Amino acid sequence: MSEENSALLPRPSDDVGAARWLMFFSVGLFPWLLVNGIFVELAVFNKILPEGKELSSQAGAITQIANVGLLYVWLRDRYKNSRWLSLSYTIWALLGLCFVSCMILCFAWDVTVGGVSVVLLSTTFTGGLVGIIGLTVIYPWVSEFPPGATSAVSTGTASSGVIAGVIGLVQGAGAEKQIFSPFVFMLSMTTITIVSAVFFHILDRERNEKVVKSAPLLERGIQEGEADRETEKGNLEGWLNALKAAKMPVAVQFFNCLFNYAYVPGIVPYLLCGDTPTFWLQEANTIANVLGRWASTFFNRTDRLLPLLAAGMGIVLGMSFFQGVSLQKNTLSQRISSYAGAFLFGLLNGYIETLVFLVPGRTIRDQRIKEKALQLVIIVGQIGAFTGTFTTAALVSKQIFHQC
Repeated sequence: MSEENSALLPRPSDDVGAARWLMFFSVGLFPWLLVNGIFVELAVFNKILPEGKELSSQAGAITQIANVGLLYVWLRDRYKNSRWLSLSYTIWALLGLCFVSCMILCFAWDVTVGGVSVVLLSTTFTGGLVGIIGLTVIYPWVSEFPPGATSAVSTGTASSGVIAGVIGLVQGAGAEKQIFSPFVFMLSMTTITIVSAVFFHILDRERNEKVVKSAPLLERGIQEGEADRETEKGNLEGWLNALKAAKMPVAVQFFNCLFNYAYVPGIVPYLLCGDTPTFWLQEANTIANVLGRWASTFFNRTDRLLPLLAAGMGIVLGMSFFQGVSLQKNTLSQRISSYAGAFLFGLLNGYIETLVFLVPGRTIRDQRIKEKALQLVIIVGQIGAFTGTFTTAALVSKQIFHQC
């Protein structure tokens, strides 16, 4: 791609260029691509497969169960000298698992056993594993590149849902008759996975060539016998040092995920009347999330503003909560405030989501502490997500929010 044809893409002079930004963006697509694709295609699967609409909740539950993939963090910390658990090898394994899962869905998405969609539910689980493990390795990997690379990868992880949604929209996933079959849809997911793999190969080779001298011992796979296994005390000290070095991003990510998982699945459906407004509120939030991540390419030195930005999310959440419990929902002012709030919330969420990974990657010099800090951001974020999800689920079950 020429510089003239990429004028609309981010090109910070001290960062990655536009073409390489797109390469990092493409690598960032794969972690949640399969899960996002499955959830888009549920509009088709729900009409055909025996579980019906219950399939959506089952797929959501299985995606949460896939959080057992966080055990990878323990394995990598325990077996530090294993080249098979290195960042590069792990990402290749995840790309392979994503590719195989997509191909299986292409040809066997409708296979059931005893009225259970075993293929679809199994690949939902593998997709969840790819997503959660992918985050624990892709951010430490990309932190060895300039900051703009982290922004590009983060934008890609959010954009996979948008891209899958656009393909589903073209397909007519929610219509009575689709333009093309789930086979074609899943084949497009497979193609995107291949694109991610190609660009990862190019960028990882560049990483190995240019940063081999500063790469951690475990990633180079040399002098393995010289590194003694850390004691349990040493491991604990390593995690404490990581927490100390990244305490602000870790704390902010907890509230970022707590607010996000309380707002989008819990409160948004109760802001306005009808399914159509809810759909567009969620779309506005998703698009703004991508824009927020993209904006971090240009504005990424706002470390001290992170708590204030998270507080802004909390204010929007609080205002939306009161609208959710309100009996009156369809006034013009409420419509405007709902869409403006959804867009602002998504913008802040996406921007913060990138900064909490970018800040430790930029400020921590020791590669091992940096990796642990980035993994802590993910783990604590998942704790926040669970907290937000179950808190609003409890409120919904008590019928605090009102529907039209």
